[in-house]
Amino acid sequence: MKTILIATSIQAWFFIILILSTKKSKQNYDYLLAAWLFIIGLHTLLYYVMHQTSSINFYSAIINAAIPFLQGPFLYLYVRTKSVRKSKISWTDMIHFIPFIAFIVYQLINSYVPYDQNAPDSKYIYKSFFQDFNVFVIFFLISLPIYIWLSYSVYRKRLLSYGGESSVWIKMLILFVTGIWISSLLSFLAPEFINHTFQLGFNSLVFISLTGFVYLISYFGIKQNIFHTDIPKISVSKYAKSKLSEDEAHRIWSLLKEHIKKVKPHLDSEVDPKKLSSQIDVSTHKLSQVINTKSGLSFNDFINKHRIEAVKNMMKSEKHQHLSLLGMALEAGFTSKATFNRAFKKLENCTPSQYLDQLKS
Repeated sequence: MKTILIATSIQAWFFIILILSTKKSKQNYDYLLAAWLFIIGLHTLLYYVMHQTSSINFYSAIINAAIPFLQGPFLYLYVRTKSVRKSKISWTDMIHFIPFIAFIVYQLINSYVPYDQNAPDSKYIYKSFFQDFNVFVIFFLISLPIYIWLSYSVYRKRLLSYGGESSVWIKMLILFVTGIWISSLLSFLAPEFINHTFQLGFNSLVFISLTGFVYLISYFGIKQNIFHTDIPKISVSKYAKSKLSEDEAHRIWSLLKEHIKKVKPHLDSEVDPKKLSSQIDVSTHKLSQVINTKSGLSFNDFINKHRIEAVKNMMKSEKHQHLSLLGMALEAGFTSKATFNRAFKKLENCTPSQYLDQLKS
């Protein structure tokens, strides 16, 4: 257990470094995730120190006991800022952290010195979060499921329609925080008079849930590429040995742009590199190289970019107002709602419905 705790702390802070150092276009939700990981890493580290040495700095112990009050606010604010384009954290959002501060103040006021205050071995005593069943504990047990419900509501309203891995990522975050709440509930309700070790086992279950939470972030973070730019550029170095001249590349690029403007091959849902290259009479390899080096996009992203532009034009056109977003997507060459939403979010950094709301506002 102790090894798992220290590994969790290291893992959490490692991914903080990844988020802050490798992602070029960081958003508000990236900073929130980094702060959240820092808190979890600190929480597991302090818990490790307490069980490793049986002693800990008084103020560190109080902060550690108050950290559970941060899980709900971080979950809700992260889901909210990730679902709304350019969402900012305002001063009014700080109200979510009042219970955390209030619990620290409560602990400071209710701590006491059992020995002579002038004696060299006098120590402050405080009741840990899992031992004092009071109004704060009741508030925590009630507030965390409320935050989970609010986060799920945002997920259902804005992120579920997006589909793909981002939807799964948020859903898994909500499920793991729910697991943390269930573990905490079991810990609080475990009767101490039956078996103290039994209750300590539930306490450990909370931190096992936190460990799973950190490794969830690790897995989906790498899988979703959340530590890098949202639109990865194609490196031109892989074409360093290509025999395609700059003049020839410019000719093919001009030919391709003209073909897209007149024929609109992207509206064909079955278009692929081979089909498009045959239409403009160039090799598939040369076409892919020109698209990669001139636009910095893969073939699929290049085609989807033009499809999205077509959808955006339909949104602005009175002629297409009778169509739903899915109808517009199908008209533009997309084959499914999930593919459309995923491509739109990737290239526009917002969902189609959010973009449409911005047009109407």
